[in-house]
Amino acid sequence: MQEKYINQIKKDYYRFSGKHGVNLYSIMFKMRKNHAFMSLFWFRKS
Repeated sequence: MQEKYINQIKKDYYRFSGKHGVNLYSIMFKMRKNHAFMSLFWFRKS
């Protein structure tokens, strides 16, 4: 489940960065910080 979700995100990022020429690494870095908050929130919820 988790792995599938991560792979989907990766695919979307590659597609997005391909279209718009966005710096993939900066997006990933930002997402990683956000992801830490998200998972913290998620675990507190459950």
